[in-house]
Amino acid sequence: MSPASAQSNKLEASKASQKIILGGKEFELNTYTIDGKTYIKLRDFAKFLSTTSKKFSLSYDKDQKLPVIKTMDDYEYENLEDN
Repeated sequence: MSPASAQSNKLEASKASQKIILGGKEFELNTYTIDGKTYIKLRDFAKFLSTTSKKFSLSYDKDQKLPVIKTMDDYEYENLEDN
């Protein structure tokens, strides 16, 4: 990709929050709006669900360069941005 086309493909992200209802309780999660769509970081969602029956863990396999998701596993924060 040429530098000119790389610059034209840049998207702006704006930080916001989204209300989510779980078990009748209302929570707010940090979100990001990119090109009119709302995104939630997967690790934030894992933390949000960590006390429920839908919990999952999230890690990163450096050798395979892939995220690893394990359902019904306790969530532990791992700084994936440093990997």
